[in-house]
Order: sequence, then C-alpha cells, then structure tokens
Amino acid sequence: MTENISAFPPPKPTIADIVMECSKFIITKDYMSDVIVPMVRTHYPDMLPEQLEAAVRAEAIAWNEQLDGEEFWADFETAAALDPDWYETSNHSIGCKPGALHDTPQTLVAAYRAWTDATLPVEALHDAVVQRAIDASGTNRRTFDADRPGDVERVRVAMMQLIESHPRHDELLDYVVEQGRRQLTARRGKPGHD
Repeated sequence: MTENISAFPPPKPTIADIVMECSKFIITKDYMSDVIVPMVRTHYPDMLPEQLEAAVRAEAIAWNEQLDGEEFWADFETAAALDPDWYETSNHSIGCKPGALHDTPQTLVAAYRAWTDATLPVEALHDAVVQRAIDASGTNRRTFDADRPGDVERVRVAMMQLIESHPRHDELLDYVVEQGRRQLTARRGKPGHD
C-alpha cells in the first residue's frame, strides 16, 4: 500500500476561516477570547496580541452582523435547497440532519459562497462582495446612502476585510484598482476637472 505524502503543507487558514470554523451562531466576547483567539494564535504566533485580537474582533463582528443581512439569508435558503443534509421541517423552518458536513447556517453559507465565488466573473464577484460588506458593516441596505461619508467608510472598511480574506483577493484588488482608474479618467475628461 502506497502512502500519499503531500509535497507541500496545506495553506495556512485565514483569520476569517478560523472564526467561521470555530463559530456556531452568535459569537460572544467570552467565546471569542476563550476559544477563537487561542486558536488563531496557534496559526499566527508572531502577530502582536493587540493586532491579533483586533483582527479576530473584526471578523467576529462581520460574522455576527451577517446574520442580520438580507443576502445572508437568501444565500442560506439557496444553499439549503442544494444540500441534501438540509431540509424543510414540519413548521416550515430549515434544519439539518445530525452529522451534516455543514451544520450551521454560517458554515453552509460560507461553503455555498466559496463554491459560487470560484466561478463568478470578477465583476459579479465584486458586486456580491459589496453586498456582503454592506451587511457586515451593520448598514441597512434600505437606508444606505453612498453620499453619506459615515456609511461609505463603514462599508469600505468591511469590504477591504472581506477582499483581504477572500481566496480570489488578488483578482478582486486588481478589479477595484482598475475601476478606480476608470472613474478618475472619466472625471478628468469632464469639463472643470483636472
């Protein structure tokens, strides 16, 4: 019998991956400090404690906020319909079988998004990440105002966190930079702009 040996170790998980894997539902402050921070520290031993805790806190906030997001629950319904371990219960809620591979709404949605994100054209992926950033920032989509600096800054910060932890982050960053260049070029072409 030949034993399979991998030539390279598996890639180090992102902090977002670790938060998702350790979480069951809402992340409390105690659970974050007692469970998630020590787990992240095993993968990132050289990070300063305050940097590590700030990164975990940001991911935990994004995790908790997504539960209030419309897109999260829409993705959950779609993912549950595609996963044979999830089913509609007699009271019309959605539940999973014991031993399901993805046993929480968050892990199911994360797996579904990774599956769809892998094949989306970059512009569609960017749009999906923007919507997730709105949800993760705690901004209400109905009242979001792109001309209100506070709204835009919160969404921008959440979006950069999502892009940095996304498997296609290089492609997304290139797309964002190119869109910024196009907007600057368009503005320069208008009368009254330099």
